[in-house]
Amino acid sequence: MPEQVRSVRLGMTQVELEAVMREADYSPIDGVFYFSTGGDCPLEDSDRVVSCGLVAEFRDYGKDDTLTDSLQSCWWGGIGE
Repeated sequence: MPEQVRSVRLGMTQVELEAVMREADYSPIDGVFYFSTGGDCPLEDSDRVVSCGLVAEFRDYGKDDTLTDSLQSCWWGGIGE
């Protein structure tokens, strides 16, 4: 796992997150951001490898999918669509 990913904390604002990770590479929906970190990661339970990255979510799925100002969840690993 890249060092900058270890600095990411729940509750960060998007500005704070982008100060650590730089601008997101992709945002599939409002409040969800993909940050490429390079390298190859295994994709779930398959033999495929895909680009590694951080997925950061500012959506509160417990409150009707509400957009928030703070990081609600994140994970690092293979990003494949």
